[in-house]
Amino acid sequence: MKKNLVILSAFALILSIMSLGSLAYFTSMKATENEITTGTIRIDLHDLTAVGEELLGISEYHGVMPGDVIPKQASVTNTGGNTAWVRVKIIQMDAEDPLSDDLPFIVNHNLSEWTKDGEWYYYGPALEPGETSELLFDSVTFPHSLDNSYQNRSYYLNLEAEAVQVANNGTDIMDALGWPSP
Repeated sequence: MKKNLVILSAFALILSIMSLGSLAYFTSMKATENEITTGTIRIDLHDLTAVGEELLGISEYHGVMPGDVIPKQASVTNTGGNTAWVRVKIIQMDAEDPLSDDLPFIVNHNLSEWTKDGEWYYYGPALEPGETSELLFDSVTFPHSLDNSYQNRSYYLNLEAEAVQVANNGTDIMDALGWPSP
């Protein structure tokens, strides 16, 4: 009897499992696609020298004499798609003695919007896409006091600019992290 009950139970279980496969259900399914695109941080560094009435990207300037003031303008434009903090390093060097601090010119800085910290000048306001900074400097002066030891020598005034995102990056430029160079 017990054996018949076990066989009957097994048979009932097999029938109930088979009937589940024949049941039909209404179903529905949806899928979405999400594209996430990162922002961009890009800048252009403008280093222009006045020649007559034009500002040109001149990399060499010859025939400088004591007392000369060369109208030279440096600024940065945010060409990326996101707001950026910017900084600029001015690299001044004697071509014959790169370690010398005795340089014959004075860079006339604009420190109303720019702050010097170490060897970098930081632009105070964040630059929105398409905006250009105030000038970091507008001229280079060669003092009247230059003597004959400065004749026929070459000096370099090079610029290096960097930018980093504003979003989620500190409360001001001095708190910002992620600068390309340490």
